[in-house]
Amino acid sequence: MAHHSYSDKEKEILLAEWQEIRESLRYFGNKRFAQLTVYIAANGFLVNALYAALKDGHPLRTTPAITAALIGLVLIVVFYIHEQSSVDYFTTFLERGRTLERELEVIELMTKHRPKADRGTRATFWLYKSVGLLWILFAWTAMSGYRACCPWS
Repeated sequence: MAHHSYSDKEKEILLAEWQEIRESLRYFGNKRFAQLTVYIAANGFLVNALYAALKDGHPLRTTPAITAALIGLVLIVVFYIHEQSSVDYFTTFLERGRTLERELEVIELMTKHRPKADRGTRATFWLYKSVGLLWILFAWTAMSGYRACCPWS
């Protein structure tokens, strides 16, 4: 139920704000996809470089291997912070959109037709944490002097 009786001009302004919020929510969804694409490609590059070095007979405990692990960890931190920032903005915009829908009454996209749980956000954070754990394990292994026993060596 509306809390205020708005003039047609005020309703027009609120509707324009709601449309801008809807576009902003789309932007954050697209941003996540673009960030994940870059993140996965960067990690793939690091893994490929390490695999090539090990295949050429370099021991795991080398400066490049440790550097790759540290770069992987930096990537985790940077992308995690960007994702958290996006989630914070998304949540703020979503709340404002819900408020506008309550005020405008006829629009129900955000209040009634959105999933209750954001599985995409949980999956994204799970991916960052899992890959971060793998980079930590790899860094620990590289720094401990472990010699990789590879079928190709």
